[in-house]
Amino acid sequence: MLIDIDEPRAERPSPERFEPVTMARTLIEAEHQARYQWATQAVRGRTVLDAGCGLGYGTVILAEAGAAHAIGIDLSAHAIADARALAGSRPVEYRVGDLHELPFDARAFDVVVCFEAIEHMHDVEGALDEFQRVLTADGLLLISSPNRGIYPGGNPYHLNELTADELQETLERRFEHVTLFRQHPWTASAILSGAELFSEDPDRQLEVSTRKTVAVEPGSELYTLAAASNAHIPALGGVGILTDPLEVGRLVHGTEDAVRRAGSAMDEAERARTRLLEAEQAGEDARREALALRTQIEALEGSQSWRLTAPLRRAKRIARRLRAE
Repeated sequence: MLIDIDEPRAERPSPERFEPVTMARTLIEAEHQARYQWATQAVRGRTVLDAGCGLGYGTVILAEAGAAHAIGIDLSAHAIADARALAGSRPVEYRVGDLHELPFDARAFDVVVCFEAIEHMHDVEGALDEFQRVLTADGLLLISSPNRGIYPGGNPYHLNELTADELQETLERRFEHVTLFRQHPWTASAILSGAELFSEDPDRQLEVSTRKTVAVEPGSELYTLAAASNAHIPALGGVGILTDPLEVGRLVHGTEDAVRRAGSAMDEAERARTRLLEAEQAGEDARREALALRTQIEALEGSQSWRLTAPLRRAKRIARRLRAE
């Protein structure tokens, strides 16, 4: 969801914005859905601001999870227009606005949700001050950030990526209580009932006992999420979203292609190495032959017979020159 990138001024779609239709059934969708499903645990009966709502799909999730009032805000008028159209008659509200200058009264919200937005802000501190201002005294902020150094670099639309420690330190300057959560992509295998297997509703809770076989070192998770408040932070359980199995197939095929390309490169490198050794050997043989010839010539030119026949060789040279003239 784009917040702070220049959209003349917010009239064109952003290449960074999550599009629920075109990006459906992908790992990207699973990541976005997981964050909002995680947030639904804390919104029932509460007034919620979805800060940096993009096309508003997350605002709808929060409203349908029981929020008393859900408002989505984004800098892009283009995104807000699409969000209103996609929401239809659902009980949500959308506004165009800057997260650095929120158009709301102080203490207007019980919960502020800010996912996929902080990395696009030119002034993270200013936006966090605004979130703190519009939250009630016991309000809750739920926020995410790509983990700098782990999330792939080079994204021209990302202005700020915070490490887990940086996110925690920034929030602790404003809130008494901060709890970090970690989000990371996984390859999963699940055993489900027929009804669960045939369902594709992300709002449906699966009856699954989840385990994992690989640890992730602290600080190496792809995203960091945080819950911050001046009051008690509610218990928030983990959330996982299973996406299209073809995603795994694409990853596998991509890996297989990479392995094949690496194998071909290794074969070519081995052939080149063999040719180099052959050339070096040929050069060594030529050097030995040249040394032998040079030694032979030096031996001949240093012999007594060579010295004795020097006048004869000189006479032959003179005769050749005279014939040529």
